[in-house]
Amino acid sequence: MDAIKTYKKIGIIIVSVLALLFVLATLYRIEYAMETVTSFEVNTAYKNTNHTLLIATQGSAYKDTITKGVITHFQSQDVYIQVIDVTHLEHIIAQEYTAILILHTWEMGKAPQEVVSFLNKCVTCDHIVVMSTSGDGVSKIQGIDALSGASILERAPKRIEEIIVKLEPFISTVD
Repeated sequence: MDAIKTYKKIGIIIVSVLALLFVLATLYRIEYAMETVTSFEVNTAYKNTNHTLLIATQGSAYKDTITKGVITHFQSQDVYIQVIDVTHLEHIIAQEYTAILILHTWEMGKAPQEVVSFLNKCVTCDHIVVMSTSGDGVSKIQGIDALSGASILERAPKRIEEIIVKLEPFISTVD
């Protein structure tokens, strides 16, 4: 009889710990999950030119600031710019763009699956710039030459400059 009570107590403890872990994981996702970005286009008159930029991003104050800075720089250069959420990368054909910028965050210790899948199928694409953000500021997809950093708004202007320097050769050399 005592053995049954002991097993019951152990079972209750295990279920309680699992329930607590589930609640904590859910709270973490609610607090730190990225918002979905609404797609939009800039300079649609240049859509069918050799000067096209795709920005695939996630919603956060930092990434929104980076996106706006990059758009501000290129919109005066007759560049068609399309902004999408990273979850839509599966529908993108990389070769249809002169340059691609991917801004993503590490969530739960990994990059979004859509970003990883897109980059895996685009092995020979050398016109893609990736910027990953994470709490430690150093996480990035293995084998990908990417910029990485923490989402610190005060550092956004410097990061925008670095991204523009990486994108500019793709956009300015095509005619």
